[in-house]
Amino acid sequence: MRIKFHIFLIICLLTIGGEVFAQSAETKERISELENEMNNVSGVKQIPIICEIAELYSRNNSAKALSYLETAEKVAKKSKAKPADYILIYDGYASVYYFKKLYKKSSQYYEKVLTLAKQSKNKRSNAYALFNLGISYKAQNLNKKAITSFNASLKLAKSLRDYSLAIQNYHALYETYLAIKEYKPAFENYSLYINNITDNAGKKSKKLTVLTSSYKGEEKMKLLTESEVLDKEAKIEEMDSAFSEISQFKDSLELEAEQKNQEIEHLSKQNEEQSQHLQQRQAEIKGNRETIEKQESLILVFSVVGVIILGLLIVLFTMFKKIKRINNRLETQKDEIEIQKNLIQVKNEQITDSINYARKIQDSILVPENKIKRWLPQMFIYYKPKDIVSGDFYWFSKFEHKYVITAIDCTGHGVPGAFLSMIGNTLLHEIVNIKHVFKPDQILSMLHTGITLALNQESEDSGSEDGMDMSLCTVDTKQHRFQFAGAKNNLYVVQGDKLKILRANYYSIGGKPLRPDMKVEFTCYDFMYDDNTSIYMFSDGYLDQFGGENDEKFNTQRFKEMILANRELPMEQQKKILAETMEAWKGDNQQIDDFLVMGVKLSDLEKGDDKTDE
Repeated sequence: MRIKFHIFLIICLLTIGGEVFAQSAETKERISELENEMNNVSGVKQIPIICEIAELYSRNNSAKALSYLETAEKVAKKSKAKPADYILIYDGYASVYYFKKLYKKSSQYYEKVLTLAKQSKNKRSNAYALFNLGISYKAQNLNKKAITSFNASLKLAKSLRDYSLAIQNYHALYETYLAIKEYKPAFENYSLYINNITDNAGKKSKKLTVLTSSYKGEEKMKLLTESEVLDKEAKIEEMDSAFSEISQFKDSLELEAEQKNQEIEHLSKQNEEQSQHLQQRQAEIKGNRETIEKQESLILVFSVVGVIILGLLIVLFTMFKKIKRINNRLETQKDEIEIQKNLIQVKNEQITDSINYARKIQDSILVPENKIKRWLPQMFIYYKPKDIVSGDFYWFSKFEHKYVITAIDCTGHGVPGAFLSMIGNTLLHEIVNIKHVFKPDQILSMLHTGITLALNQESEDSGSEDGMDMSLCTVDTKQHRFQFAGAKNNLYVVQGDKLKILRANYYSIGGKPLRPDMKVEFTCYDFMYDDNTSIYMFSDGYLDQFGGENDEKFNTQRFKEMILANRELPMEQQKKILAETMEAWKGDNQQIDDFLVMGVKLSDLEKGDDKTDE
C-alpha cells in the first residue's frame, strides 16, 4: 500500500536527518519500465503508475515529482476517478512537500487523504493517514495535535490487528511526549513499544539520591543587674550659742570673745568639710546614673536579638520536621525503586538467556563454513550479527553435481529477523532438498509464495509486511555454468580484472506488492564460468555502515573497489581484509545492521563432487 510505503520513507527521513541520496541506476531503470507501462494503458489505469514515478522522484527531484502528480490529477478529473485514486495523488503531494520541509502544506494534503479515507470507509487508509498526519504535525512542533493523530491511528491499528503500525505509533507517542517533557505518558508508551516488540517489559530504572540535612543551635544570654544607688544623706548641724551676760569687767568680756571666735572657727571648718563631702556624693550619683542608662540600652539590644533568635529557632525546627518527613518518604521510595530495579534485572537476565539460547538454535541451522569448504574449497563467509540473533543468514545445499548458494537479508534484525530466518530456512529445505527445484527464479517464486502463505499476507486484514531480500545462485559443475536470480540484492561476478553486476528484481520475497495487480516474477541469468570466475553475494548491512572521517556510508563504490583490488588473493585472505577494513571504517560508531558477505571462486568444484555427503 502506498500510504504504508510513505510511512517508511518518513521514518527514514527522520532517522537519517534529511540526507539526500543520489538517484541510483535501479531507480532510473524502474522509471523507464513504468513509463513504458503508462504508454500501454489509458484513463484511471495510468494514475497508480504516474504516482509511483512521482514517488521515485520525490526525494531528489521534487519539481518532476510535482509535475507527474499534476498530470495524475488532470487524468483523475478527466476520467472521473474514484476516491482511492485521489488518495494516491494527495498522498504523493504530501510526501513531496514533506521532503521539501514544507510541513504545513504536507499536513494539508494528509488532511485531504484523511477526509477521503473516512468518506470511502477505508479503515486501513484512515489509520495510515492519521499516522502520517501526526508525523507532519510533529515536524511543525504541533505536538498536542500530533499526539491526537497518533492515538487515533493507534486505535484503528489495534482494531485492524496491524501490530507493525501500532508499534510505530507507540514509538512516535513516546518521542512526542518526551519532546514536551511529559515523562509519565512517554514512559508508558515506551514500555508498550518494548513489550510489543519482545513480549517482555523492557523498563528503565532510575536512581534517586536522598539528601539529608540537620540543624543544631544553642544560644545563651546573661543579663546583668545592679541594686539601687544609695540615697543622698547630708545633714548640716547648726549650733546656737548664747552669750552670757557681758561681764562688767573687761577681762571677762575679752575671755568670752576669744572663746566665741574659737567656736566660730571650729564651725566654719566643719561646714567646709561637709560641703566637700556633698560634692563627692553628687559625683558618685551622676556616675551611677550613666551606668544604669548603659545597662538599659544593652538590655534592649539583647531583648531584640533574643526575639529574633527565638523566631529563627521556630522556623528551623519547622523545616527540620518537614525535611525529616520528606527523608522518610524518599527512603520508602528508594526501597520501592530498589525492589523494582531487582525485578527488572531478573527480567533482563531471563530475556538475555532466552535470546542466547535462540542464538544456539539459529546457529545450529546454518551449515558450518568448514563443511561447505569440503565442496567449495575457495570460498569465505563473513558473518557478523548486530545483536545476539540475526536477521541475515546464508544457506547451502548440494545435490549430485549441483550446488545452491544464497545470502538472505530478512526484514529487521535481532529477534524479529531471526524468526523470519527460521521460516526461510525451512522453506528452502523443502523447495531444494525435498522437491529438488534448482532453477533460481523458480526457487524464489516458490519461496515468495511460501512466505506469503506462512504470514497470511494475502488477507486484507493481515498486518504483516515482512519479507526478505536475497541473491541466489545455482552452480552446475558438469556443464560449467551458473544461474542467478535475486530479490533486491545484486550479485557481483569477477572474471579477470572485470567486475560485472547481475541486477536483482526490484521487489522482495514476501510482503505486499506496491500495486494490487502487480505480478511478482524473477529474472534468471545464465552464464558459463571458468577457473578465473568468482562470485560475491551480500546483504546491505556492510554497505550501509557509517564511518570514516566524514561519518558517511561505506557505499557500493568502495565495496567494488575493495573486491577488485583483492580479487587475486586467496578467499580466506579476502575475508580477513573485509573484516579489518570494516573495523577501521566503523571506528567508534555502533554497528547499525547485520553483516553478511559471501565469496566463492568457481574453480576445483568438480573435486567436491567426488566427496560423500554427510
